[in-house]
Amino acid sequence: MDVAVFPITKKAVPLDCESLIISREPLALVVSSGHALASSSGVRLSDLAGEVLVSYKEDIAPIWHDYVMEACGKAGFTPSNAVKTDTYSSMLAMIASGKGYGLLPKILGTNLRLALTTVPLVAPLLTIDTCAVWRRASTSQSLPLFLGVLATGRESAVANA
Repeated sequence: MDVAVFPITKKAVPLDCESLIISREPLALVVSSGHALASSSGVRLSDLAGEVLVSYKEDIAPIWHDYVMEACGKAGFTPSNAVKTDTYSSMLAMIASGKGYGLLPKILGTNLRLALTTVPLVAPLLTIDTCAVWRRASTSQSLPLFLGVLATGRESAVANA
């Protein structure tokens, strides 16, 4: 594989790799439509301290787990009553059934088909990057062309925002 494209924090990129941020997406709170915060215009992360976090198991998504735990820590709490899942669909199903809240990129909340609602996080503003990641020692001749296309697309997206 010459390049991988996935959500990752810049500091999690392996030392022998390079990366290009393609997009930066704000995170949103995801709750069941019947949750007390579902009609809020925005919520502070610290307001979720007593709520149940529904997220991926640490061994399934260690970078995501660390990112969410660090963000909660900076907001002054550690989710001690967290529910861990193996898949995205099981996470959404648990949230929809009222088992807790989730933190997900806002764009994922635009196509939710379950009884879920996204609420903007107003403080702190959390984001996740989608990055292209490749080995620094890559000899792929098509890699620079592909990265050029990604960079051009990123510049167009920023210009149209």
